[in-house]
Amino acid sequence: MIYNTMRHYSKALSVLLLWGVSIFPVLTVLAQTDKEEKIREAKKHFSFAVQYKSVKKYDEACRQFKKSIAIYDSIYNVHYSYGDLLLTMEKKTEARREFIKSLMLNPEHYNSALQLSKLYYETGDFDSTLVVYELMYKLKPDNNILLENIAGLKEYLGDSEGALKDFIKLIDTGNGSYNNLMWASRLALKREDMSTASKYAVMALEKKPGDSDALKIASQTGEALEQWDTAALYYRQLAEKDSTTESTLVQLEDIYRTISDRNNLIWSLERHHKIAPENMEILGELCELLYAEGLMDRCIRYVKIGLKLHPGDGRFRILFGENFRAHGQIDKALEQYKLALKDEKWKPSAQRLISQIEKPETEEEKAERDFFNRGKKEDK
Repeated sequence: MIYNTMRHYSKALSVLLLWGVSIFPVLTVLAQTDKEEKIREAKKHFSFAVQYKSVKKYDEACRQFKKSIAIYDSIYNVHYSYGDLLLTMEKKTEARREFIKSLMLNPEHYNSALQLSKLYYETGDFDSTLVVYELMYKLKPDNNILLENIAGLKEYLGDSEGALKDFIKLIDTGNGSYNNLMWASRLALKREDMSTASKYAVMALEKKPGDSDALKIASQTGEALEQWDTAALYYRQLAEKDSTTESTLVQLEDIYRTISDRNNLIWSLERHHKIAPENMEILGELCELLYAEGLMDRCIRYVKIGLKLHPGDGRFRILFGENFRAHGQIDKALEQYKLALKDEKWKPSAQRLISQIEKPETEEEKAERDFFNRGKKEDK
């Protein structure tokens, strides 16, 4: 049929040339006609391919697809359908080639991009996956799941700034899920943007009150921003939720010391003592605070624990002595102070307390005592 058509066109051209008519418009028409004829022929084989594909005669379907493409290779859905068949046949490399061709012919064909993105992702080619994802997102800008995937890939590929912008975009457009808020918070923290990290961590806590991950960021950023009350609030919640993490209590105690919050510092130190019962610094500070607050019964309970662990610790001896002194038991108080003299660190404090009870001799008293001592020796 094509041969007869071309012979007819050749004969027509000869006539036109004899008449002296310009043949360029005619050539254009002939080329267009030839193209249309090729397209019709290609579509015919494409139709055959689809039929064979539907009845699972894959080899014959492949042969028909190849014929169609050989006749005219610029029909995007032929390449897409052929790629889909190659996928079914587990020929993924060839399938990818066809999806690329389909997408080149029609950059707005979403399904070609979708299949291509899956193939890139499966092979670990995440750079190419991201490029295709972004093309897909331009075609479907309301696809929030796709934007989440784009943001996640950017973060994986090291583009934390781009990932953060995408997660913020998701949140600002009403998709502020807990996961998206935490992604934004973590990325901002990674970029040392403490204000942004704090903002989204607090928002995440509104979604999941008491969530440990969000509390950690909220407390950490509050401390970094020197928002002590805020930091203390979230560290406290974290400590109440997890009573076994010593580092949280250490941070909390530092903040309570900074803001001179004795009552809450006592709470934290008591909790700290439970998980580190042999930590003498914690125990000692706790006892001193309880003593300063006039909570003697609780103080002495911990003092006895300290003395059992370290009988020679001067601080506990002094506090024990102070308890006796408060109850009018001066001799017992002196006994404890004198035992504290053996601890060089606390010796000056012990001497001062002893001197308050046993006033030092004046020079006159000392001279008189020496005189009588000499007299006793001479009598002998």
